[in-house]
Amino acid sequence: MCDKKLFGFLKLLIKIGILLAFMFAIAWEDVNAQAEISSRAMRSFQKGYEAFQEGRWDVCEKEMLKAIAVDSNFADAHIMLGDVYLETRRPERAVESYRKALRFNPDRAFIVNNLLANTLYDLERYPEACAAYESVLNDPEAPANLKNSMEGKYVSCKKRKFLIENPVNFIPRNLGTGVNSAADEYVNAISTEGNVLYFTRKEKAPEDRHKEFHETFYKSKWTGSEWGPAEKLGYPPGTEQDAGALCISPDGLTIYFTACFRPDSYGSCDLYYSEKQGDEWSTPRNMGAQINSDHWDAQPSISPDGNTLYFASNRKEGIGSADIWKTERTADGGWEKPVNLGRTVNTAGQEMAPFIHYDNTTLYFSSSGHPGMGSQDLFMTRRSGTQWSKPQNLGYPLNSSADELIIIINSTGTKGYISIDDEEGEGGFDIYEFDLYPEIMPLTISDLKPPEELSATPVAVGSKIVLRNILYETDKYNLLPESFTELDVLVHFLKDNPGIRIEIGGHTDDEGTEEYNLDLSDRRAGTVYEYLIIKGISEERLTYKGFGESQPVSPNDVPEGRALNRRTEIRIIGMD
Repeated sequence: MCDKKLFGFLKLLIKIGILLAFMFAIAWEDVNAQAEISSRAMRSFQKGYEAFQEGRWDVCEKEMLKAIAVDSNFADAHIMLGDVYLETRRPERAVESYRKALRFNPDRAFIVNNLLANTLYDLERYPEACAAYESVLNDPEAPANLKNSMEGKYVSCKKRKFLIENPVNFIPRNLGTGVNSAADEYVNAISTEGNVLYFTRKEKAPEDRHKEFHETFYKSKWTGSEWGPAEKLGYPPGTEQDAGALCISPDGLTIYFTACFRPDSYGSCDLYYSEKQGDEWSTPRNMGAQINSDHWDAQPSISPDGNTLYFASNRKEGIGSADIWKTERTADGGWEKPVNLGRTVNTAGQEMAPFIHYDNTTLYFSSSGHPGMGSQDLFMTRRSGTQWSKPQNLGYPLNSSADELIIIINSTGTKGYISIDDEEGEGGFDIYEFDLYPEIMPLTISDLKPPEELSATPVAVGSKIVLRNILYETDKYNLLPESFTELDVLVHFLKDNPGIRIEIGGHTDDEGTEEYNLDLSDRRAGTVYEYLIIKGISEERLTYKGFGESQPVSPNDVPEGRALNRRTEIRIIGMD
């Protein structure tokens, strides 16, 4: 974690280099204009300034402190002292110096506010950082190009502030020494029954391998009380020669994985597969030029019906530095040419580690391009036909300032598994388990099952579930096609449980008048009511009501909060 922090500060220094040069160019104007600054302070400032240009940070710091001792309101000395603190990795001290500079000399405040905002951002003090960014954006003297360059950082700052102020229920549990070791463990897959966990361990390579590390597949079995000792996967043959990112078809008969720099590779890393034949596994085969490219192709995830393979690739036809792609199985057992999942999912950054859930609708993945907490966060999106919903950040503290790289979900949609680099773990990346909170569950409606089934949360009168993917045209109540997948899951649930009666509740944000929002929410709830009736649900089991903006679940002062408030809720009102 310390290395990641250091890397962040180094990036910060690079980003502000041009701004510092600009500041130095005008520094002497400031100094010469401040006739009230004593000659002694000016001499110390000049010596410190020259030392800074030569990279002699200790001398610069000493001279700036001398200048400030003589004239405590010497703003430029405070600014340069803050720069020295940044260069010597003391960002908290830099914040203090920049704030003193702003207090003593508000001229060209946008320069110092930008330095202050970037420093606070890297310190993860997002409310303060957002305020500093806003000061620059609202400053009429700030150049337009500076405002444009910081817009993306400001949006990211607001997103991180929102996520921290609205934490999710995330309590990770380390899987223990049976699974985790001093090496890195990366979770790959879990069996349909949920009792076998597959993962990759990155270990020190033997001396004859001519490389520092190599990756090997392992599995661990659930004993009934804990995960048992890790066992090297003795299949498929050849994976002991370095392979990673494994996934297994739900029937357990096909393994897909990544291997790099093999004699039959088309690029740096390719996708391979092996099939179970009786008690044996076939020799792995490259999936061929139809799927693999002359670039990096990796991290496969197979759909529950075995007909769609998702994977990550940095091939040149992509949108960003790495994208998520999919290929469909053909009638003769082959595979179609891969297609990009498109700009809703993929960004100019990198999207990786796709995991398609057993519901064949919910896709989890890692992204550096969508707004989040760190350089790489975990997201989810849902499929409706060929379209994907806007990706949803899985929330803080599940996502942190570190890199979250991969997540898998068990078949019932109740537990997630991720790899975390935590100082309190066994060493390096360890595998953790956690209970999924409703907002990121796949479409199993697992918390709306009758008491006689072995559900984690037995349904009762008053139970609620939020349907996150019920979408309408803007300011209208017509359902968009993207809504049908989740509504059909609700239809299936109601048909399986004919004694349950529900109320459909419509909710809005606070934009517009109360009367307008109440009417719109009522009409939208009515549209869902009519859809369920068309699908064969008796109207005697249904009622609907619009609540408008009266029951917010999040603040309405940011776009993300308003989005959470625009929702359709289902409430159990009776059980026969």
